[in-house]
Amino acid sequence: MEDVLTPEQWNDLRIELKQKHPELKDADLPYYEAEEEDMLSMIDYTLQMYKDGTDHINHAVSTYSC
Repeated sequence: MEDVLTPEQWNDLRIELKQKHPELKDADLPYYEAEEEDMLSMIDYTLQMYKDGTDHINHAVSTYSC
């Protein structure tokens, strides 16, 4: 089991993600107390929604529970 990301670690990762994927908005990248793999899975879901051209509703965040 991996360690939970700290807010500082997430902020660094968030900046990197926004540089690689400019379509991501701050609202797409909230911090949750979770492992990096879980956080990236939620972001991957959001990116897929943008790629598919569907209306952006962040289901990954709304269905995620700590």
